[in-house]
Amino acid sequence: MATDTSISSAEMTAYWRSVFPTISLDPISIRMASQAGIDKAEDIVMQLNYPLLPKKISVRARYMFDNAVKLLQTGNYDACISFASGFSLLISLIKNAFPSTSIQFFDTDLPHMMIERKNRLLQLQHEDLISAAMQWILDLELAAKNKLRLTELFPNINTPVFILEGIIYFLTPHCVSWLIKEIKNYTTAAVILDFFPASSLTTSAMMRNGVEKLANYMPEKIQDFIWDEKQLADFQNGFNSSELKPIQIAEREYSTQVDLPVEFSDPNDFFPAMLMTVS
Repeated sequence: MATDTSISSAEMTAYWRSVFPTISLDPISIRMASQAGIDKAEDIVMQLNYPLLPKKISVRARYMFDNAVKLLQTGNYDACISFASGFSLLISLIKNAFPSTSIQFFDTDLPHMMIERKNRLLQLQHEDLISAAMQWILDLELAAKNKLRLTELFPNINTPVFILEGIIYFLTPHCVSWLIKEIKNYTTAAVILDFFPASSLTTSAMMRNGVEKLANYMPEKIQDFIWDEKQLADFQNGFNSSELKPIQIAEREYSTQVDLPVEFSDPNDFFPAMLMTVS
């Protein structure tokens, strides 16, 4: 089957994060994906010979959810902002954990993505999810180019939790540098994200062979997706707390909790991403 390269990664991610709902706690995002997007997601898994890909996305989704909720429960933060939300309902699910709160919740993405996102949300019957988060148009690359300030883009937010789920490797190095600088301008802020350490290319044949192939299946361009030790240290500098968790450790924890087999043992079978929370 020929793969439609015009279908965005947002379609596939919305589907994959719902393949293991007992892990991701997200049985709904799949309804944001079109049938063509679901077909493409399944086709990519076969073409990459990467059957663990849906579980990897589900584990990542759960990590983002758990750590966002944990941070917001401290009472130290007044907002939760997702960059490049795509068709994920992560922010809506996080907000559902706080039925009565003054915390503000934002989904952000490019203009055309936000228009399509709103259209798909209107087709869902889950009214609580539809109204859960504010839909915010934000082009990160354009904002970086114009040297905009996050504090001006979100003028009523003082202590945010930022979520960068599956986005850091689609941003140019210039944009990443701008974003990190802007986040650090807040006196109090937290960030939850995933990235690939430099070691992932040497430890995983799946990673070495899969990234180039994956780039051929989606319209988004993969940028400088590897963080070396210096880049990681530069990012962590200035935060009081930093947690690093390899995706295989998170997979073991979540699979065990819901009585699923632990499958992330050989790094040649999956992309060995690193999950991180700094605050």
